[in-house]
Amino acid sequence: MDRSARRSRSLTRSLASPALVVLAWLAAPAATALAGAQPGVAPVSPAAEARPFTAQLDALLGVPGGLTAEQVALRAEETSFDVAARRHEIAAAASEVDRALVAYLPRLALSASYARYSSVDQPAIGNVVAAPGVPPGPLPAGAALVAGPVVFPDVVDSSRFQAGVSVPLSDYLAVLPGRRESADRLERAARLRERATRLETAKDARLAYYAWVRSRLQEVVAAQSVDDARRHLADVGLAFEAGTASRADVLRVESQLADAELLLTRSRNLTAVTEDQLRNVMHDEPSSPYAIGDELQVPDGEGAVPDDLAAQVADARRRRLEVAVFDELAPSYRAQAAATRAGAVPRLAAFGDVLSANPNERVIPAQDRFDTTWNVGVALSWAPNDLADARAAAEGLDARASQSEADKARFLDALRAEVVAARQALADARASLGTSARRLAAAEESYRVRRLLFRNGSATSVELTDAETDVTEARLAAIHARVDVRSAAVRLEHATGADVDSSAAFVD
Repeated sequence: MDRSARRSRSLTRSLASPALVVLAWLAAPAATALAGAQPGVAPVSPAAEARPFTAQLDALLGVPGGLTAEQVALRAEETSFDVAARRHEIAAAASEVDRALVAYLPRLALSASYARYSSVDQPAIGNVVAAPGVPPGPLPAGAALVAGPVVFPDVVDSSRFQAGVSVPLSDYLAVLPGRRESADRLERAARLRERATRLETAKDARLAYYAWVRSRLQEVVAAQSVDDARRHLADVGLAFEAGTASRADVLRVESQLADAELLLTRSRNLTAVTEDQLRNVMHDEPSSPYAIGDELQVPDGEGAVPDDLAAQVADARRRRLEVAVFDELAPSYRAQAAATRAGAVPRLAAFGDVLSANPNERVIPAQDRFDTTWNVGVALSWAPNDLADARAAAEGLDARASQSEADKARFLDALRAEVVAARQALADARASLGTSARRLAAAEESYRVRRLLFRNGSATSVELTDAETDVTEARLAAIHARVDVRSAAVRLEHATGADVDSSAAFVD
């Protein structure tokens, strides 16, 4: 007979024989006492047997000083290597802004040099006739004239001190504004990306926390399943002694107990794995085990899914920082492309130089002394070969801008799907929250009654096994519902950008 048929027959018998239920209630204390004395069976204390499953859960939740999802999110943000990398990215982008500002300053160049030249014999370039001791002017009669060679001095030591300034006049109008706009936008994009990474890290940390909570509570269910199986084994042992159960029934329950113990072992291993993952998220060294600080209570109305999907999608597109990053990247690339094109056209610059040198080339003949000279002017320069290079570079930047715009469109499509999925997950979780509570209450009551009927010979061991399976599944469903509501709420909050608080402070 299949399981559904057995359930149907058992339910019919229970409804048709209310007197048996009353009898089972009266016989329960004695049966419990006998079960505790059954040889070879681990006894279950009356306190543990009477303790409701929800009370066991409540004892694990809301522990003072325990770990909460918000604490995990905060620690993950503080220790995340992804966030640290984004901070360095901000520093790099800020340095590019500084470079764009410095480019507006006139370019000042300073130089100093000293050189020692080999001595050379300066040839005479001719003779000159002079009247020694006679002042400039007409020569007096009888003045003595002397002829001598004209030879330039050989200056072998050369010292130069030069200062020059250049002002890129055309760059002020065509190149530098585009570079400044591009650098500013890239810095804002870096700050937005850093904040988005923080929010993503916090979301993942909260989900890791709830995964650990789920495994920890599933461990409680597994432990409760072991207790139920032990009680069942004690009951079927009594029935076997009384001749109302077969050896096969005892072996079946022993197999069920072994499965329950295996489930408990796997649950404990899963708890250890998720706890280690939680420590890794927070970069926390192993120490004492964590306690659950959240209560996981979901008041009526909290986390309800809004009816207007379009409004939520619009909010997500407006608030998600990833969208703002794309809005900064594309204009930045286009501004940089315009500046690159402008840099290939003829450039006009003003310049000025001051030179103090010994000897100074402008002083002829060379003198072994320092002379200072200066010059100012304007220069128009153009390198035709730069035109092709600038055009190719600008086209590459335009392509990156178009790629960024396409990435934004793709992200918006994915964002809508993310919002829809998160909404559906939250709606399902909230619906499951109510149904799982009713299912748990019904399954636990069914198990209690079925066990009483079995102890009084009005139900089979197989029916009690089915009831135990139902109550275990109902307990797991109750845990999943409570955790799923919190996890789905975290996903929806992040998907719609509701977790962005004071984001302007991280952008300006």
